[in-house]
Formats: sequence, structure tokens, C-alpha cells
Amino acid sequence: MTFAIVSGKPRIRRGPHPISDSLGGALQEAFDCESEDLTLYWNEVAIPLEYKYDVAIIVDDLLEMLQQLLDEEAGEFEARFFSDTFNCIWHIRWSGGVVDIRPVWLELRHRISDAEELQRPIGLPTTEFLRQWKPVVQATVVALHESGVEVDNAEEIKKLRQLERVADELAAL
Repeated sequence: MTFAIVSGKPRIRRGPHPISDSLGGALQEAFDCESEDLTLYWNEVAIPLEYKYDVAIIVDDLLEMLQQLLDEEAGEFEARFFSDTFNCIWHIRWSGGVVDIRPVWLELRHRISDAEELQRPIGLPTTEFLRQWKPVVQATVVALHESGVEVDNAEEIKKLRQLERVADELAAL
């Protein structure tokens, strides 16, 4: 089973921006609406995701998922990605250096017709799964810094610092 991400080259909106009270809101300000999408491949089915909307909305669950995979040798996690155009639940288990994901797809942009391929779970080495997310996380950190967006909420600032740490850990893979 295959899983891959082509990160694209998102365009960054430089400030001034209103101060954001959330990490997702900051990302929506940071990315231009005309940005190049990233493409997630699930069993060779291409699923386009927008940085400005999809990634900004799923960033909290994405961050928690990646942090757990980096910190724990084995575990389970349920990622709930509830963007309008990337609405799914991933049941994730990992141990012995392998991650297995069973998806429940609720809604996808462009009504992808290869539903049978999407229903099949994927399994791959945990480090490879994490490497696929590396350019996406790095793009979000770069966008937040280069755009000049400010986050004015203590909990959300902690998430931003956590995102930066995850980017550093992924860069080392």
C-alpha cells in the first residue's frame, strides 16, 4: 500500500495581518489563496489539499499525530481531520517501526472516484511516513515566520513552538 505527499510550493502572504488567536487562523492569514496545493497520495489516489484552508484546519490534529509518532515507539491515535474538503478519520497504530492507518473518508474535494483504493488501509515504515510530512511542516513554519503573522493566545503560541520542534525533529530524519 502506498502513501506519499508532494508538498507543492505554497505562496506566502506578507503582512500586515490582523493578530490571530489560533495557529490555524495564523496559517490562513499566512498562505495566499492562490497557493499551489499539496497532494497526498493514498494507494496511488491523488488527494489535493490546500495549505490555506485544509492544512490550516487540520494543523492541531496533524501536530498531535506527528508528535506522538516521534515520541512513542508504539501506540494508537485517532486523527480527526475535519476540513470541508479533507474530512476523514484515520485510525493509526504503530509499533516495531511500522505505522498502519485505517481510514474513514467522510468528504473529499473533487469527489474522487477511486473509492475502493481509498478504503484500503496503508502500512509503511514509521520514519517514511514522518518523512512524507516533513516538507509540509517545514512550509507551515516558514510561512508563519515570513508572513509576519502574530499569534496572541498563550496556548496557541505553545502549539507554534511545538510545531517548530516537530519541524526540527523531522529535519533530522
